[in-house]
Amino acid sequence: MEEKGYPDGVYDFRRLVGGSYHFVDKTMLIEDVCDADGKVLLYTRPRRFGKSISLSMLDCFFNIKYRNDSDLFSGLKIESCERCMKHRNAYPVIRMDFSRLTPSSPESFEDSLKGIVSKAADEIMKGIDLDSLAASDLRILERCSSRDLGESDLNSSISDMCEILEEAHGSKAMILVDEYDHCIQNIPSKDLYDDMVKRLRPLMEQTFKTNYHLRTGVVTGIMPLTKAGMLSGFNNPVVCDILSTNGEERFGFTESEVEDLLMRSGNDLPGVLEEIRDWYDGYRFGNAEVYNPYSVIRYLDSRTREDKAPARMYWEGSTGAGMSAELMSNLDGIALQELSSMYNDPGTKIRTTLDEFLAYHELAGGDADPGQVYSYLAMAGYLRADPTGEVLESGRETYEVGMVNREIRSAFGGLVRRAAGRRAEVRRDLKAHVLSGDPDKIRDDLQFVLGGHAMDRSWSEEEAGRSAHDWYKASIASAFRASGMAAMEEVPKGFGECDVFVPANGNEPAVIVEIKTSSKAVPEESADKAYSQIMERGYAAEPLDGDAVWIALGINGKRVSVITPKDHSSI
Repeated sequence: MEEKGYPDGVYDFRRLVGGSYHFVDKTMLIEDVCDADGKVLLYTRPRRFGKSISLSMLDCFFNIKYRNDSDLFSGLKIESCERCMKHRNAYPVIRMDFSRLTPSSPESFEDSLKGIVSKAADEIMKGIDLDSLAASDLRILERCSSRDLGESDLNSSISDMCEILEEAHGSKAMILVDEYDHCIQNIPSKDLYDDMVKRLRPLMEQTFKTNYHLRTGVVTGIMPLTKAGMLSGFNNPVVCDILSTNGEERFGFTESEVEDLLMRSGNDLPGVLEEIRDWYDGYRFGNAEVYNPYSVIRYLDSRTREDKAPARMYWEGSTGAGMSAELMSNLDGIALQELSSMYNDPGTKIRTTLDEFLAYHELAGGDADPGQVYSYLAMAGYLRADPTGEVLESGRETYEVGMVNREIRSAFGGLVRRAAGRRAEVRRDLKAHVLSGDPDKIRDDLQFVLGGHAMDRSWSEEEAGRSAHDWYKASIASAFRASGMAAMEEVPKGFGECDVFVPANGNEPAVIVEIKTSSKAVPEESADKAYSQIMERGYAAEPLDGDAVWIALGINGKRVSVITPKDHSSI
């Protein structure tokens, strides 16, 4: 058997196929691109899932400048597609890497954007007969190369270069963009986010939406950005994300591909596939079951170099900070508790809706809806999302999200430690927050408490034979008792029964809690109803309770709204 290595860190397709490497043939992605005449394909996958090497492959296949490399695709799957081979090396290609964009300031971002345009212009000038160009076209290329571009010229620069290429070669151009959202993920502030989106939006629009000299565009990233932001001028792509069946097997390794790789590399030994499956399988793209390709390659390489080394965590932290540190530090109590539950019990599933288009700056704001957090984590490769088949009245589909595999579970260790610390804080501080009547802190504490229940986030009217209202009441009373309050349920007060009651104790006042729940109304509306009931039925007016603290709670799912004497407005 020929001694081959593993292509860890190889992002050049020519080097991959020309070197002595074990690799998985993913060339049928080319078929999708061949069929996308006049379209823009947006492929979003977690980092390290083969996006960059795939763009290099597309460049090698379609780019006119590689027409003399006749053996690059010899023996690969795409050779069997006759109609695809007609497109081989038939188009001029502009390839750009947006991970090079620097978002530290508007000036640095503009300069780095001009740098990408300059590099594209230099590549064109190397492969074209400059003497055959019209003087105006040559000036455009020279301005792009020298970065002598005003705002309007920068916006139209790529489209202008496509027109020049079509005139020179007689074929419309293809545009390949890698990591288009990398700069957005690393934005340091909302102000810079707004400046950057404002700067990038018209360039994307003129490059991909109104560019009549474009044959096909292929863009990769981690997730589709909100159409109200960066994509508002780039709203025509065919989105092939992890929830879509478009291109579902084009990135990552399928089970059969892993089995074939193990056989070809001599690693089809007892227990090896099972170990790989336990550690690196578990992703779902569309309807396809997928392994993490980076970790599989690293694992096999490690076995070769370290005498059959066991599996370990490779992916987390392999490129930069991994899971967004800012997002994780700003998780609200619901998401923190639920993610902690998934870690402690890998079989735990949370039912939720997912947002296909996201805004990073909103996610990092500290009060993002857990559904948005789960959307980010699923798109980024930290959670698995399985469709339930249920469609809500709003038309949105629900998913069950859960832990992916053993490798990813290890990445959540820090969250579990944070959750344990937060639980200790709630036990210690909830009583003080209740007695002070601080609505914001009570809300945060109770949302954390409710987030700890491994249930559908939009609790149904009945769960395990008990009404949702009873679940909330029991959970909140239990949290009160854990914080040192002698909480009781369904205690007669005034002209009715309050849901939770804590009797006065020495200098501490009595506490009266009324809960209203709804799976349809927003929590604020339910809190208003709870407040009205407290007032109308005189729950807080009994003389023996003294100056009682009353709390009106409105709950929908695990979202809580709080009204107290300290603040009568909904929170």
